Amino acid sequence: MKRTLIILALLILFASTTVFAQSAYNFFGLGLVGFSTINAAALEENQGAFFDNALWGINGRIKLSKTFGFAFDLLYLGTMYYYDFDGTWYGPTSWYNTVEYASGVSQEDWRYYHDEFLLTLNIGLYLPLSFLQLYFEMGPLIFFTTPSDAQDQNSSEYDPSFADYYNSIYGDGGLKMGLDFKLGLDIFITRSISLGMYFCFIEPTIADFVKGITSDFSGYIRENGYVGLNLMFWL
Repeated sequence: MKRTLIILALLILFASTTVFAQSAYNFFGLGLVGFSTINAAALEENQGAFFDNALWGINGRIKLSKTFGFAFDLLYLGTMYYYDFDGTWYGPTSWYNTVEYASGVSQEDWRYYHDEFLLTLNIGLYLPLSFLQLYFEMGPLIFFTTPSDAQDQNSSEYDPSFADYYNSIYGDGGLKMGLDFKLGLDIFITRSISLGMYFCFIEPTIADFVKGITSDFSGYIRENGYVGLNLMFWL
């Protein structure tokens, strides 16, 4: 099972870095418009191709950033499935110890939080809705990772085994591990790569960027539209 999921993650990574990086100037969908400084004259002569490259790069980079979270769900959360054996809940544990049991819960028992459902949701939304997911994923993620009344001690459905399992992963506050890791990785690493690549391959120096923004902001954005896209999407 673990080998299958690793292969699936690699296939999705491949799709993220090839299918959506259709411009010849995009390197693995990171949004690089080219490996040289692009001046205003070049922009004016070829604006259509420039913005086409930039937009394909944004699309590809979104897919790439989602790959980190998706792989994290598969390879880390997947090791913490809980399962029912002889009426007893077990977890967290590794996949190697659960192959002889039925991991997770059935659809009829969905009142329990279950990582496998979130993984399926990620797979289903990954390609068609990844652009919107970038902005709105926190809402669904909070909804689907918020435990049911099975964790509430004041509820008639309280299940101490499930509550102990859930708290062992997320803590009493919930969501600490998953959201902190995924948001931190997405914001820090992918944004740093984005801006770093921009400064390295498009803008000669950070000083030129600051000078352009402070001296003639509207003209600079108009002539270097990719800066505007970076500001809107990545800062």
